[in-house]
Amino acid sequence: MELFDPQRKFVPPYDIDQDGYNAEVEEQADFLREQNLTKEQLLKLAANFTVWAKYLEFLYQDLEENEMGRRRLEEKGQEIQRQRQAVNLANNVSKIKKFYLQKGMAEQKKVLGKSGADALHNKPGGSRDKKAAIQNAWASGKYTSRDICAEQECATLGMSFSAARKALRGTPAPA
Repeated sequence: MELFDPQRKFVPPYDIDQDGYNAEVEEQADFLREQNLTKEQLLKLAANFTVWAKYLEFLYQDLEENEMGRRRLEEKGQEIQRQRQAVNLANNVSKIKKFYLQKGMAEQKKVLGKSGADALHNKPGGSRDKKAAIQNAWASGKYTSRDICAEQECATLGMSFSAARKALRGTPAPA
């Protein structure tokens, strides 16, 4: 029984007007007449379409319920998103307050640390005095290279070779 030909296109009744619907019904009736079906085959065909119609109605109702459920889920998701944003905003405000409080303390610590380091480096015999002394030795013209100057003067000044060499970086050649 070749009644379900996938090549045949069935137009759903909600896409056409009443005249178009009636014409489609007549076309289907002609198609079924051409098939020379028995009464039993027609009854089975009608029962088959009735079952499909009920199944499609069930699917449509299920689809409507799912659509309503989907909308509720979207609304809940949006509500949760707004709550998350509120919590994040509150956390950010808290972090900002904490940051500015700590920034004030950090600024004080920074000033105190810098003044302590300056006091240590500027005292007599400190690292800045040593740097000036090795630069003066290099500027005297006594040495032919910065490496030799750093090597011979570092022990005298009480500094490491690498510190002495770094102190000579960027200094002009002796005149």
